[in-house]
Amino acid sequence: NLQQIKPRFGFLSSFGNDYFMMDTDIKYYQESVQRAVDVMKPYCEQVVLVTEFCATQNIRTVYEEVARQNNLPYIHTDTLAYQLGKIPLGDQSLFHQGHIGTRNQGIWWYQILDWIKQQP
Repeated sequence: NLQQIKPRFGFLSSFGNDYFMMDTDIKYYQESVQRAVDVMKPYCEQVVLVTEFCATQNIRTVYEEVARQNNLPYIHTDTLAYQLGKIPLGDQSLFHQGHIGTRNQGIWWYQILDWIKQQP
C-alpha cells in the first residue's frame, strides 16, 4: 500500500470508463477524485492529476479544478498526442487505445515520464 511504498510521485488518472460515473453525478465524481487525492497526499511526496486523451470536457474540468484547489500538477495527454499527430483529438483520437500499456498507449505514458524527468 502507499504507506509501505512511500512513493515520490502518485499519479491519479481518468480513463475512458470514468464518463459512466461522471454522467451520473458530476458533483459526486469530483468529490470522489478529491477523496482519492486526500488518501494519496499523506504518503506521496507529490500527487499529480492526469487525464487521458479521450477524457470528456467535464472530466477534464473536474481534474483541472481539483488540481487547482490542491495546488497539484495537472497533465492532459491530448497535448502530446496532438503535437505528434497534428490532428484534432477527442473520442476518436488515433493515439487512443483502450487499455494502458497496449498498442499506442505508450503515448499516454510518455508525457508522464517527461514530467518526471523535469523534476529536480
